[in-house]
Amino acid sequence: MSAVEGLLSSRRRHDIGSNELRKRRFEASVKAYFKALTEGCGDENCNNPFCKSGKGKNVMVQPDEAAAVAIKLAVEGVHQSCVQAAKEKPTLTKAAIRNGARQHDDGTIVWEPTAHARPIELEDLRVWKHRINSTHEEEKRSVIIEECAGTVLKVFSDHEAFSRSFLGQKWRKTYAGEKISVILSAEPTVEEVEELERSYTCLYAMNSARINDAILEGTEVLLQYLDFHMKAHPDEVLRSVVKIMENPMCLDPEYHKFVVKKVAAMITSLPEKSQHTLIQWWMRIGKPRFTRSLTMFQHFITLRIYTTQRIDDAIVSATRALDLLYHANENIHEHKQRVDFSEFYNDAVNQEVNLKEDYYRWKSPHRYDFSFCCYPFILDPASKGKILQFDAQVQMNREFEDAILRSLFVAPVSPFLIVRVRREYLIQDTLQQISKKHQDLKKQLKVQFVGEEGIDEGGVQKEFFQLIVKQIFDPRYGMFLYNDEMRQFWFNGQSLENETEFELIGIVLGIAIYNGIILDVQFPMVLYKKLMQQRPTLNDLEEFDPVLGRSLRQLLDFDGDVADVFCQTFEISVEMFGEMQAVSLLENGKGAEKEVTNDNREEYVALYVEYILEKGVEKQFGAFSRGFHMVCGGPTLQLFRPEELQLLLCGNPTLDFNELEKAAIYDDGYTDEHWIIQAMWRVIKAFDNNQKKKFLFFCTGCDRAPIKGLSQLQFVVTRAGPDSDRLPTAHTCFNHLLLPEYSSEEKLRDRLLVAISNAEGFGLI
Repeated sequence: MSAVEGLLSSRRRHDIGSNELRKRRFEASVKAYFKALTEGCGDENCNNPFCKSGKGKNVMVQPDEAAAVAIKLAVEGVHQSCVQAAKEKPTLTKAAIRNGARQHDDGTIVWEPTAHARPIELEDLRVWKHRINSTHEEEKRSVIIEECAGTVLKVFSDHEAFSRSFLGQKWRKTYAGEKISVILSAEPTVEEVEELERSYTCLYAMNSARINDAILEGTEVLLQYLDFHMKAHPDEVLRSVVKIMENPMCLDPEYHKFVVKKVAAMITSLPEKSQHTLIQWWMRIGKPRFTRSLTMFQHFITLRIYTTQRIDDAIVSATRALDLLYHANENIHEHKQRVDFSEFYNDAVNQEVNLKEDYYRWKSPHRYDFSFCCYPFILDPASKGKILQFDAQVQMNREFEDAILRSLFVAPVSPFLIVRVRREYLIQDTLQQISKKHQDLKKQLKVQFVGEEGIDEGGVQKEFFQLIVKQIFDPRYGMFLYNDEMRQFWFNGQSLENETEFELIGIVLGIAIYNGIILDVQFPMVLYKKLMQQRPTLNDLEEFDPVLGRSLRQLLDFDGDVADVFCQTFEISVEMFGEMQAVSLLENGKGAEKEVTNDNREEYVALYVEYILEKGVEKQFGAFSRGFHMVCGGPTLQLFRPEELQLLLCGNPTLDFNELEKAAIYDDGYTDEHWIIQAMWRVIKAFDNNQKKKFLFFCTGCDRAPIKGLSQLQFVVTRAGPDSDRLPTAHTCFNHLLLPEYSSEEKLRDRLLVAISNAEGFGLI
């Protein structure tokens, strides 16, 4: 099996014939919707709300938005398009031949020199546009359009002419007299690309299908030429590819098969030096152009997955091109110019690809050379969470099998990590037992509360973690300090607890992630960065301690004499055991002797940040991190960004009960139209946020939503008999609420409030 054969979605149909027909229809639908959104059907009375000609003419949709909307409409299949999709364009062998291509009997292609076309500039296009718009006689107008289309075809299909066209007045002068080889290998400038963008706008403003076809046809021929000369002249290829990507019609699905597919393949085939040049180019072109390139590849991957239902070479190339874009984005120095990392998530990949198969491909690199896990930026946190669970399950199964095998020859060994605790000694019992079971940490967790009958099918461990987190982070316990302003915990650098206890706390949180338990743990983002081996910066300190962070930022930005105004030395004051004490930022201990000046202020700030976020809590965090990685460490954890790791551990803080209502399932006589169900949702939605969290905890054992929100929760409400004074009960392991059919909404509210206010323990279940 090849490395790029399809990771088929579980939804894939097994009837190949009908599946192929469905794919073709889907692709045709996307093209039809896109054309309706961007051009319209030509009927001013059209009732299609998504048609530019008729009912939707007041809806302004940009090409990148149109492509996304077209794919969404095709997936939903609700609205009928008023535009018939264009037939698939045939291969352009004749056009290639006209431009010097010769194909031998064995299929190989040879390019022979032809007379090069004259370069054109924006001024030429404006003249043609004026001539076309000012000519009302159809026959003469057609002649002008044909003349323009012919020239456009020649220029766009001619490597030298295309490279020397649309330079702008400044760069025409710069390149005047230069050898063609110099121009062909020169990296496009931002000014040149701006001129090219205006030229594309002018071309498409002519509103001529003939000219549009000439651009597409010429671009296809040019790409064939560039592909042929890729190895010999990579810099020349890169220049033209960059200019091709500026074509806004690359967002048009019609361009995907013939242009975007080829562009992605060429980018990933460029030598490393040329790819580095491309990354540098993307870093400085500005957010709008960067976003357009990102959108182009994202839409290509999305449409390709929906239409092919497999991972082919084209998707592999586009994903690897996205990888270069991602690295460019991560290295853009000005944060405001960066695209948010979530823009790299691809819905089609996360929804359609079989992630379990992808995980196994990732774990077998000697057999498969592609897996989306190798490009984790494309996977959203929910998908990464699933992959982590696959990995955990594999290791748990391995531990389970080993335990069974060992029990055949020696004393029986439990296949589970069993923790038996007393509620009144929860912390002590937990830390004591885990410290003796390091070899069992990767087994599936089972929790037993001493003296209680709850069977741990998931609900008991949820409550266990909620209780242990509540106690561990109690400021009176002394291991963590609470920042009232930021509502976050941080390590107590003066804690009297030994490192072993911090290590065990790291293990506990690691076990929670490993077993898919969401916790309400309020750590600053810098903790997750440190867990992912990233060094803290002043930006992290500004989030962690805004007052201190702002003062250090002001010191860096100050225009005057820092020494005279701030009067600081490399010695700082920190609180230790209730008293302020001086701490030197210098290793020699002589911080008080070194004055902070304009020349050394960056060093001062760096050392200050390092002390607060690293050295000041080095022992405590080091032990915590060691324990955490003892359970979760490994390649799978490296799939996550710090922000995603926080989401994995803490879940989604947004509680949208409208989403939960839509996802709910009813049983034993209840339906969504039953009056008691409608009353229940009115009562719940009227709760304050604290009551909503209590309700969620009562029903699920966790007061946070899954990563993708409450819509992902499998919530079941069952009729628990007729009206009575009994309280509602819940099976938290199954997110299952048992609700009697109370006689009134007021009684329902009263009984529900009593139940959720006394949810600790399993006496109610």
